Amino acid sequence: MLPLEATASTADKLILYNTLMGLAAGVGLLLLVGFARYGSTASKPTRDAWAWTFAGLGGLLAALGLHVCLTWPLLGAANIVFGEPALAFGVLLLVTAAVVFRTPIESDDVHSVSDTVVTYGRRKPLLARVGGLRETRDAMPDELLVALRPVTYVGAFAGLMVGLLGVSGAVFGEILFRPPASEFPAGLVAGTGIEAAYMAGTYVVLGLGAMVLPFGFHDRSYLNPAGSLLTLAAVLLLGITFVSFVGHVTLSAGVGPGGIPW
Repeated sequence: MLPLEATASTADKLILYNTLMGLAAGVGLLLLVGFARYGSTASKPTRDAWAWTFAGLGGLLAALGLHVCLTWPLLGAANIVFGEPALAFGVLLLVTAAVVFRTPIESDDVHSVSDTVVTYGRRKPLLARVGGLRETRDAMPDELLVALRPVTYVGAFAGLMVGLLGVSGAVFGEILFRPPASEFPAGLVAGTGIEAAYMAGTYVVLGLGAMVLPFGFHDRSYLNPAGSLLTLAAVLLLGITFVSFVGHVTLSAGVGPGGIPW
């Protein structure tokens, strides 16, 4: 997605790596939910592997987000919409990695809890089964739950910022998120407001998930809705990322949907 009504003639002047940022952010969100469900109860070497993965994604996001914030390689407000959330989430992933790596757990021989989707004799809703975090006491060790609380507090304020960006996108969507008609396939809906609504909704869902998450680190009953919101946001973010990647390739190659001359 090229923001601010960029055209094919201006595409060669833009640095189009916001798809890489979207990929790292979407995968990072999914891994956070996955860690809470599976990785947090694993052995110390496995938790360390999760931590290194968070560090890699966080470092990539922080570096790219910082570059966007300082150099403004995109057009206008797009640098704020993409750069600042990426930088904030990247730093939070780096801090999460450090906390996971450094926090000792009473029993490091605990194995991952077997995955089950049945609670009190009833199946959970599909989204809860896919993205929900466990509510039981054996879901995440108390040591990690307490140690990660400050990270979730900062994440909640970052989520408020992202949510406000989503609201702004809903109001000024055709300015912030309108794809150029020459960008395939997003250009097929240029001017309809569909992509603007999609992006605004993604930011709002992500912001809500981040703001609910700290409550779950005090009361585990909030972990399921937080995990579901974050998973939904990740899926939406990855969806637009893959569509935008194809669009950026077609724009860069200077051809339409007929094919790319490799």
